[in-house]
Amino acid sequence: MPFLSLSNELILEITTYLSPSCTAHLLLCNRHLSDLLATAPIDAVFRTRSWPHGTRALLSAAERGDVLAVTTLLQRGILNLISTPPSNSGKFLVDAIRKLDDTIINTLIEAGIPVNPGSSCGQTPLSVAATNGRAGVVRMLLQRPELNLNCPDGIRGMAPLMHAIEQKHEEIVRLLLADPRTIITLTGGIDRETPFMMAIRCDAEGIVREFLLHPEVDVAISAALMTRDASLKLAMKHADDGVVRVLLEDSRVDVNFSEADGVTALHIGVMMGRVNAVRMLAESGKVDVHAVCLDGGDTALAIATKEGHKEIEEVLLKAGAGGPPKKRGPSMVGYRGRRMFLRH
Repeated sequence: MPFLSLSNELILEITTYLSPSCTAHLLLCNRHLSDLLATAPIDAVFRTRSWPHGTRALLSAAERGDVLAVTTLLQRGILNLISTPPSNSGKFLVDAIRKLDDTIINTLIEAGIPVNPGSSCGQTPLSVAATNGRAGVVRMLLQRPELNLNCPDGIRGMAPLMHAIEQKHEEIVRLLLADPRTIITLTGGIDRETPFMMAIRCDAEGIVREFLLHPEVDVAISAALMTRDASLKLAMKHADDGVVRVLLEDSRVDVNFSEADGVTALHIGVMMGRVNAVRMLAESGKVDVHAVCLDGGDTALAIATKEGHKEIEEVLLKAGAGGPPKKRGPSMVGYRGRRMFLRH
C-alpha cells in the first residue's frame, strides 16, 4: 500500500518513531503531509531531547522571522533543552547577541525570550550588547519593561553602563543614561568606581559631557568624592586636556578640592608636567595658585621650580603665583610623593 494511502492516524503514529531530521524530510514529500505534520518536527525535538536539533529549530525559526514558531518553542521549554546545565538558559541569547544579526535578535526578543538571565559567568544580554557596541540590540532590550539595567556581571561586578563606558560606545551610553531605570551612582570594577569616574579615567570626553548633562550628575560627583578622589584630580592623572577642559567648564566641579594632604588638581598637573592642563587651570580664574601641600609646604610654583618645568613656572607667575619656594620638610615631589600621588 502506498504510504500516502495510509490513514492520518497511522501516519502520525509512524512519525513518533522518527528522528527530527527524518520527520523534516517527510514533510518535504507532500503538501498534505506538511499540513498534517505541522507540529511533528517540534514534537520530535522534545521527544528525542536532541539539543543540536533543538538549537537548529530555534535558530531557523528566528532567521525566517517566525515569531509564532519561536514563541511556541520558548513556551515548550526549548531553552532548558538546549542549555547545559538547564540553569544556564540565558547563554543562548548572550551568544546570539555576540554572533548573530539584529533581525534574528529582534525575533527572539519579540517572541518573549527572557532578557535578564545571563551566562554561567554572569554576563547578561544587555552587558554583552553594551560591550560589543550593539546599539540596535540595546534599543530592543530597553523596550522590555522587565529588563534589569543595573545587573552587574559576575566577573568584575560592572553594570552594562560601565561596560559601554569602558569600550567608549557613546551612543549606547546615551541610550542607557536616557532610561530612568539606570542607576548612575552604582560602583563597580576592581577600583569600585562610579560610571562617571570611569568615563574620566577612560578619557572618554564625549561620555563625560553626557554625564554632566544628566540630572543626577550632582549625585555622581558626590559619589566620586567619597571614593577619595575628585573628578578633576582624576582627570589630571588619566585623561587628556579635552576632559580637563570639559570639567573646568562646569561650575559644579570643585577645582580646588583636596584631602588632608592638601594636594589639588593643580599640584598633580605640575608634578606631571602637563603644561596645557595647568594653563587651563590658571586661566580659568577658579584655581588657587597659592594652595600649599601639607607634605613639605610646597606651592605649585615651588614644585615647578624643583622639577625644572620652566614653561609651567611662567604660566603660574603670569597667573599671580609668586614668592620663593618654601623649604619646610621633605618635598612632596620626591620618590615617596610620586609613589603616593601618581600610583593610579
